[in-house]
Amino acid sequence: MLGSLIENFTDIKSIPINLLVEPMLKANREENKYIYESFDYDFLSFVSQHHKLSEKIAVFIADQMSKIILNNSSNTKAASVVIKSLLYRYINKNEMQEFVIRFLDKSCKFYISSFNPATFELTQSDQEAAAF
Repeated sequence: MLGSLIENFTDIKSIPINLLVEPMLKANREENKYIYESFDYDFLSFVSQHHKLSEKIAVFIADQMSKIILNNSSNTKAASVVIKSLLYRYINKNEMQEFVIRFLDKSCKFYISSFNPATFELTQSDQEAAAF
């Protein structure tokens, strides 16, 4: 099914990709679940490379993927594939650069809030040092 959908997007250049993707993203955001199936990640990965994808929707997709990366460890890898594709393509755009700054800020706050000094080591253990 995904193959035929992607084939249609490839063959029919006039399909408005933004109008198709935006409702899917908004519905997921409104439910505040950020749960996607593997099909969705594959589709969003394809969409991230589509020539008609607008910068606004690209940032919207990246934002949703960033929430998955921070909150849903089981789908982090799939979401990171999508976000890497978007960053590679749109990193020179101002809106995407602003998103990256917000994402880094949010990531740092997220990881600092879960920081436990008792389990964090800045130095190598004796075993790790001996391995070198």
